[in-house]
Amino acid sequence: MRWRKAFDQSETACEKLGAAHLLWHGIWAFKVNTEGERTDLIMGDALHNRRDDIEEVAEALVLTEWKKVAKESELPKARNAAHKQAKLYAGSSLAGVELDAYRYLVLVTLRGLEMPPNIQEAGVLYRHINIAVAPFVPSHAARQR
Repeated sequence: MRWRKAFDQSETACEKLGAAHLLWHGIWAFKVNTEGERTDLIMGDALHNRRDDIEEVAEALVLTEWKKVAKESELPKARNAAHKQAKLYAGSSLAGVELDAYRYLVLVTLRGLEMPPNIQEAGVLYRHINIAVAPFVPSHAARQR
């Protein structure tokens, strides 16, 4: 229900909900905004203001790029945009405690979609993660494939 509400609201709402879930697993997700400042997705603060907090509570810091995919036909375009943005971030110097060998391209869809293969590039693995906010029940999903 929360994911569906976030999906209906905006891409940013999906990012914030996902960041809260990752934090529960000890992973602090962040976003690089247009000014080049790393920001905390949960509290919205610049990461350099929260470094001590991060190191105390998080086991890892990961870079995620989120895209809301309203229609299946939009998947390739959203995936390419996410990869391009994450690739730009991977080339910058981040906070120093992040997992620098992985970037997560999170594609939020209404129904579950088959994800493209992961991309290995310049020592970085770009993993495709699909969050389906209203997935088919397993038996129906099996018939769809």
